[in-house]
Amino acid sequence: MHKAGFNDFVLWFKFILPFEDGPDLNHVYPQALSKQLIRSFNASSVWSASDVTIELNHDAYMRSVNTEKALSMGWNGTGVPPTGRFWFVNDTSYNNTSIEKDQVDFRYVFLHELLHGLGFLSSWAAYFWSSSSPFRRLVENAVDDDLLKVITPGMHWRVEEKVGPTFITGFQSTMIFDKYLVSYNNNDIHQPPTNMSQLGFSMQNFCTEGDDQFILNFLTAFHNTSQAVAAVHLWNAMSQPNSLLFNFSTPLVANSSYLTDRYLADTYHNMTLLTGASVLNTPLEQFDQTSNRPSAAISHVDDIYNSTVDFLMTQGFIAGSSLEDITQEMYQNIPVIYYNTTTSNNSIVTNTYASPIGPGILRILDSMGYSTALTNTSYLATGTRTVKFRSKCGDINDNSPSKFKPSETPSSSNDASYTIVKPWPLIFVVLLWLI
Repeated sequence: MHKAGFNDFVLWFKFILPFEDGPDLNHVYPQALSKQLIRSFNASSVWSASDVTIELNHDAYMRSVNTEKALSMGWNGTGVPPTGRFWFVNDTSYNNTSIEKDQVDFRYVFLHELLHGLGFLSSWAAYFWSSSSPFRRLVENAVDDDLLKVITPGMHWRVEEKVGPTFITGFQSTMIFDKYLVSYNNNDIHQPPTNMSQLGFSMQNFCTEGDDQFILNFLTAFHNTSQAVAAVHLWNAMSQPNSLLFNFSTPLVANSSYLTDRYLADTYHNMTLLTGASVLNTPLEQFDQTSNRPSAAISHVDDIYNSTVDFLMTQGFIAGSSLEDITQEMYQNIPVIYYNTTTSNNSIVTNTYASPIGPGILRILDSMGYSTALTNTSYLATGTRTVKFRSKCGDINDNSPSKFKPSETPSSSNDASYTIVKPWPLIFVVLLWLI
């Protein structure tokens, strides 16, 4: 088996920031999770029609087609040839029932991307440095490169001409995924760990007005703040491997398998996420031209999990084996994991957990608030309600769409719409090029 990566998937994810209700009022939630936690928001005007929408580029399949081999298998030059990059489990055309050594089970790719859509996603990125970022293209050669080497959350920006995001007022709230991130600088033992959630609050206290909102002036003003010092420290930390952890929250129910199963209790306290110099400007970090948000470079677990049950959310894909075979092979290396379910007649049934969504990946999801097989909260236990953080910037720190009346739906230069509905949450759409 070997690993392979792709840059050919476009996913639209719907995210909601619950202003008035919910277990945590300070982080942005994926719509799929918000619907479970905030049942009072049941109006069609609040929720988008779909939680995750995916567009797939068939070029990813076609680039790997071996034409000579395809012809030898009976392909007549029309239609979709065999031997492409992906293997489809129910495709029996050309008697192509077995996966080839360089093919990836398409269900594997789809499940990986779906988890990103369910919120396995960070808002922290090198917005001014990554070569694919439109922010980089607006400021490069105009300022010293060192000023671009910062890690920040997504920004509030606006466009006055159809030329790109040229005015920035400040920083957005971070994703619920980011609430549990802790960064370490492995080269400086005297620098304390950075709680990314708290740093996100600090970032939201920086805002600009007037001429300082112009992107070059924004950068200059930002670099005269303590927030910029932290953003540079974060750059230095994330340039190193093994410098970012997702620390799991305490399970919300006492019968969680992560508390009752000895192996799970001993193994899963945190997970190491993908960092390193190459990650800060990698093909993983594709910025779309609609929202100017990054994809998911650090929103993967480290490569150390390639050969473990948590393989699903590493940066590449294992080729040459079906998803079932990969999963079975990985679970052979750990003790059997059991969990209980209750039937409709209140009988207790013991099950074996052996999902391609490994227990570590599932632990991330349940920390974010999902009810899972191993921590079944039924969305009844949501933890202590978190008090709303109040930024010093108030309404200054906002996107241009908020300047419109609630009934209006403005469009950016790329025809991406943002709808403001008060007192309902802000719904916005994120386009991601994912691995």
